[in-house]
Amino acid sequence: MTQVQFYSYHLHLHDSDFPSIHMGGRLSQHYICNIWVPSNQNRLHWIKHNQPHLHTAVYSGLKDVASQHDDNLDLHSIGHCVVLPSSYIGGPRYMNQCF
Repeated sequence: MTQVQFYSYHLHLHDSDFPSIHMGGRLSQHYICNIWVPSNQNRLHWIKHNQPHLHTAVYSGLKDVASQHDDNLDLHSIGHCVVLPSSYIGGPRYMNQCF
């Protein structure tokens, strides 16, 4: 069970339980923000560390363009690119897919 599944189960209304989380007003909004941030951070952490499984080696256009303009440019000293998949909600690929 993922962190998102756990919290989504507890945030949904159930017939047998009193909706105490939903009666909190601004405190419930604060709680929802506080559980969304680490959940999103865990998802971004997984995407960052599983780039080979997401087949991001196909997106090597940046390396090709950089190598054509400057021969002294070392891409390994700059850092590495993390490609967000289209399944990541809010990313640029997701926005293009929806548009």
